[in-house]
Amino acid sequence: MTNADAPSQKCLDPWASSKPRVITLAELQPGDMLLHRGNNKPVRAAIKVATRSPYTHASMYLGDGCVAEATWPQGVRTSKLEVPKGQHVAVFRSQCGFDAERLQILKAFVNELVQQQTQYDLKVCKVWKMKKAKLAHELKQLEVLEAYFTRGEKPEAYGADGYFCSALVVACYFTVGILGESMACVDRPELHLPEDLGHNVDFGHIVGYLAAEGYAIPSDDPFRNNPCFDSMF
Repeated sequence: MTNADAPSQKCLDPWASSKPRVITLAELQPGDMLLHRGNNKPVRAAIKVATRSPYTHASMYLGDGCVAEATWPQGVRTSKLEVPKGQHVAVFRSQCGFDAERLQILKAFVNELVQQQTQYDLKVCKVWKMKKAKLAHELKQLEVLEAYFTRGEKPEAYGADGYFCSALVVACYFTVGILGESMACVDRPELHLPEDLGHNVDFGHIVGYLAAEGYAIPSDDPFRNNPCFDSMF
């Protein structure tokens, strides 16, 4: 049989190579943002009901199998990264990159919050208030930006009452300099829920899904058809 006679080997989905895939822990890089699916813990269950999103928690990967996260009731902490059996963690990577200097700043920031026993900000449980505040903020963004650039009025600081999970992630991006001070006029930490981060390119693009070998990504996952980081950069 000649090559011309051979059966066609064309991929049924020509875009499959650009879509997220199941990856291993070894493929993670320090500075990756992780989105975790819901569990039965009260706060995360409340977020799932209020947002109708499968993603109810966010964390930052520090390397060596550890993450920085804000959880109830522990507050800000570092812990071992675990993927529940039969589940996955969505992995996102910033196009700006986390070099050695940024990683050092990130770890120092997290360690300081841990040493201060920074609490968990329970305002995240009032999702309806967050959504109302986010809409109000979006309506006055131009006004806030104008005040920043013309009068030097800095955005209100966040963190005095602690952090919830996705707010901590946003704060990390500001601390390492991926987001500049003026971006606090737009990306307020307290207005971002976990899934929001995955839809905002300010926080990177999906790398893949950390899961066991052979894991089938749910067909309704909100990121399964997104172009992945490696296909873009």
